[in-house]
Amino acid sequence: MAMQTERIRRAEEELKAALEEERDQILRKETERLAKRAAPREATAEYDPATLKLAAEKPPHWHFDLDHLFRYHSPNFSDLAKYALIRQTAKYFAQIILDNTPPGADQSDAIRKLREVVMIANASIALDTTNPANIGR
Repeated sequence: MAMQTERIRRAEEELKAALEEERDQILRKETERLAKRAAPREATAEYDPATLKLAAEKPPHWHFDLDHLFRYHSPNFSDLAKYALIRQTAKYFAQIILDNTPPGADQSDAIRKLREVVMIANASIALDTTNPANIGR
């Protein structure tokens, strides 16, 4: 039994080391990618039809990383509690809305907007690039 426990402990240590190495590789790649993205861009003479201004005049926050935004982001174990708390709190608030408002279009809209809030909050957790566990997902 002790020998089996020792094997399991060694396997866990090897797995942990492999995961740390993989995480370090992902962090290095992401750092390189972000450095390339932060490099100065050449101005273009194209106009943005929405603002009728030169595309080069757009503020920096208009430069989204579409690959990151539209990639599937599997949940991290460390984030599961955050997702659950947001859902449970929203469910509680939804019940308060249902209990205290008359049925109708406004009530339906309030529940719909609350669902939207949950989805956006969950997306903000999944897309959080300040959390090293999320980089490269």
